[in-house]
Amino acid sequence: RILGRQPRSAEASESLAYLQEQRTFYGDKSKLTAFTTGPEASVKPSEDPAQRARESLVHVLLNHNDFVTIR
Repeated sequence: RILGRQPRSAEASESLAYLQEQRTFYGDKSKLTAFTTGPEASVKPSEDPAQRARESLVHVLLNHNDFVTIR
C-alpha cells in the first residue's frame, strides 16, 4: 500500500524475512540501546516485537527511492 502497488515476489520474500529478523531482534531487550541525546520521541515505539518490526518496515519503505525528490 505504501508504494501504491502489489509487491513483487522477491520484495514480499525480503519483507517477510526482514519482519522475522526484526521481531527476533526486538524480542531480545538486551540488544536494544535507548537514545540518550536529542529530544524525546513524542510517539514511543511499540513494546510488542511483532508490531515494532512492522513499524520498522514502514520506516524502511518510506525511505524507498520512490519518495526521494531531487529538484
